[in-house]
Order: sequence, then C-alpha cells, then structure tokens
Amino acid sequence: MNRTALYLAANLLFLVAVGVGALSGPANGVHPLYLVALFALCSSPILVIRRLNDRYILLGIFSAVYFLFFGVLDFFNLMSGTTQPDGHDDIVNNTELVILIGGALAFAGYRLACQGNRATPPGTAKDWPESTLVFAGGLLWIVSTWLTWQFKVYVIVDTSIDNQHRGLAGAGAGMSAVYMLATYLQPLGMLILAYAQSKYRRFYMLPVLIVAVLVQLLMGFVVDIKGDALLGLIIVLLTKLLVDGRIPGRWLLAGALFVMVAWPVLQANRTVRDQYSMNHAEVARNLLTTVERALEAKKEVMKGPDRANTIFERMSLKGSVDMIVSGTERGVRFQDGYTLTPLVTAFIPRLVWRDKPDVQTGLLLNKVFQVSEVEDTYISPSHLGELYWNFGWAGVTLGMFAIGLLFGFLGSRFDLSATATLTRVMIAVVTMRAIVLGFEGAIAPQYVVWMRSMLAVGLLHLVLARSVKPASADSTSSAEARRVPPDPARRIANLMR
Repeated sequence: MNRTALYLAANLLFLVAVGVGALSGPANGVHPLYLVALFALCSSPILVIRRLNDRYILLGIFSAVYFLFFGVLDFFNLMSGTTQPDGHDDIVNNTELVILIGGALAFAGYRLACQGNRATPPGTAKDWPESTLVFAGGLLWIVSTWLTWQFKVYVIVDTSIDNQHRGLAGAGAGMSAVYMLATYLQPLGMLILAYAQSKYRRFYMLPVLIVAVLVQLLMGFVVDIKGDALLGLIIVLLTKLLVDGRIPGRWLLAGALFVMVAWPVLQANRTVRDQYSMNHAEVARNLLTTVERALEAKKEVMKGPDRANTIFERMSLKGSVDMIVSGTERGVRFQDGYTLTPLVTAFIPRLVWRDKPDVQTGLLLNKVFQVSEVEDTYISPSHLGELYWNFGWAGVTLGMFAIGLLFGFLGSRFDLSATATLTRVMIAVVTMRAIVLGFEGAIAPQYVVWMRSMLAVGLLHLVLARSVKPASADSTSSAEARRVPPDPARRIANLMR
C-alpha cells in the first residue's frame, strides 16, 4: 500500500474510533482534538519509513513510545467513558500544547539531522566474528549478571535512599565502580547473544536466549523493578527487528502473552513485599514462597478502588507533565538547569571527587510538588516535563529539538538497512533503552547511562570488531539476504512473515 494512503487510512480509522468514543458517553478530562492531533503526529513516520531498520527506525520507535506515554491512557479512558481526576475543560489545554509542540520539534530535529548525515559506507563496516559473539557475549553476560545480582540484591537491599547509601559505602569505592560497570554491561551481554541468534540462527542459541530472558525476569522480580523484569524480552524484540528489518511476529506474540501473565504478578509482588516487610535479599532467600504469595494476591491487587495500576496507567506520563506545567503557572519556581547538573560531572569518578553532587530529580519533584508524604517516593518527570520544569517553553523548544537532532544523527549515521553489524545494533538498542524508553525518567541519569554505555560500545568495537567481507552470491545466508534494501519500486514486503 502507498505510504501516504496508509497514513491517511490509519488516521481516518483513529478519527472514527475517537468520534465513536466521544459520542458514546462523557469522559471528562479527555480532549478528542488533542488525541487526534497527537496520533497524526506520532503516526507520521509511516510517511518516511521504507524498511523497519532504516534510518528512521529511531523516529518510529520514539513516536510509538511518545503516544504510549501521552495518549494511550486518554484513548482508553475515552472509549470506556472514564472520568479523569482534575481534568481540564479546555478543547486543548496548556499541558497538551506542551506535549504536541515538544513532539513536533523533536520530529523536526530528527528529519533535519537525517537530511544532513549519511550512513557509513557498507565496505567500511566492521563486525564481530561468530565465535567471538558466542563466547565473549556469553562470558560477558554471565559475569555481569552475577555481579549485577550481587549488587542489586545484597548491596542495595531495598529501594530506600538511606539503605542505598549505606550499601555503597559498605562496598567501598572500588567495588562500587565495578558493580556500576557491571550494570551497564549486563544488558550489552544479552544483546550480543540476541544478535548472534538473529544473525546466524544456530539451534543452540534459542534456548540460551530463553534462559537469559527468564533470568532477567527473575532478577526484576527479586529487586522489584518491572523495567528490569521485562528488559530481556525488550532487548530480544528490538535486536531481531533491527537485524531482520521486519517485525518478529512469533517473539512479539510470545512477548504480549508474557506481559499479560507477568504484569499482574509483578504488581502483586510489591504488595506482598510491603505486607511482609521483605527486602531484596529476603525475597531471594524465600523466592518460591514469595512467588506463591504474589500469584495468590494478584487477583485482589488488580480489583477494587485501591487496585494497582494497569500497565497503561503505569506508563502514562501526562499527569506528571500536567502537574509541572500547572504548578509553575501557580508559582512553583523553575529549576534553571539544577536537575541537569549531573550531565556535566558524569565522567568524574567518585574516587576523584568524593562529594560529587547527586541530584535525585524524582525525589525532588515529589518534595517540591508535595505529591506524597513518603520522602522516598520517586515521581517520574519525563524528559519533556523536566525540560519545562527547568526552563519553561524555552527548555521544551530547544531541548526537544536537540533530542530530535541526536536521534536523527544516530539513525542516519548507523543505518542498519545498509549494513547490520553488532556495533550498530548496540548503538540503536542502547539508545532506545536509555533515552527512548527511558524518556519517562529524569534526564541526567538516563543520558549518563547512555554516554557511559556508548563509551563501552566504542571500546568493545575497537578491540573485537573485524572488517566485514562482502558476501558472495553463493555464500550469502538467508539472514543476510533479508537485510538487502528492497527496490523502492517494489511494494513493501509482508513485514509480519
């Protein structure tokens, strides 16, 4: 189907759905015009994406995440007639203008960067040998996973700030640095294994990947971080999408079922831990008992007025942005760049600067806006909300445009449809994980993780990557053949096959 026709058809279908929802019953606080405009913006990558791993893939993923963060919950509330608390009666309110204009500026920056950058020529690309992928990737994953487990379970025994500081102080500066390095490298180890399986299709790699995904789920359950629990599955899905240039249908279906089953259990896990006052180490020692309790509690946790949030409620960030925009309009002071200061000190180790400032943006947001009486409550501001909290409209205008420029530079410079290599996949996946999916959190922590991960990727590339020889017609594997860009004159292939 012609891309313009597909875009128009998708928006027409969404417009009809919104119209039906608006006419079927009131949903105070939901603005149909905002939803239609946001969907039109977030579906616009349809007009430029020619292959699902080309230079616009970061724009496509960011667009989907942006709509998930700022539009999906409103859409479901509209269709169900649910009234949102503290809803505004305007056709489009100031918060929604911030979201729409911020998104449009990010998209404009991306398109501008793509026009000014070209991908690395295929002949100069380097990749890891298969044996290096399997052995080095496996060793990296095993060692970093064990160190991450020790750090998150036995050093950082729970999520309270005081216990975190005590754990780091007890570990010492040297071991703390080792643990932090392991947390950066652990997802890269899993990514390397996913890349090896996607590229070479060896029979023994599939069970290895499944085990890695389950281990990641177990770790996320023990440390009570849902993002960590689902990280393995996300990495596998993104890697297969980037290598093959098509939607991994079976993995996507398995992932959807996985999330449907796992999410209520992960929600109930927090309730069980609070009920029995269990820290990470205690959960690890009583794992089977805790799982049984979570399974028993999941139905009750997801029912009633005090039920746990659904996955869409948990991921919605519109409320945080609205709190910041409305609060500053009522006189809450702007931060003037204070929450962004860790970006400047990211590469200064605490061994050199023991009193290096650590800005806990989510805790500060909770305190300033008086969201919760519990001081350790972390409120995700989103990158968009934090930009506004620091500099108002100037922060949204310049910051979101700069984010778009960065994504566009990376997408065009490391175009996977030209040549898929591990380094390019790592750059794309780390970017998606840290600052696309991480768009919900505070800016400094996510970009610090991204910068340090980019440094690790660069060092690994220098040490282990080798020149790629162009494959001959006889030796080209089916996986390599699928990565050859299709003739633009041909119709788009079945991407779900």
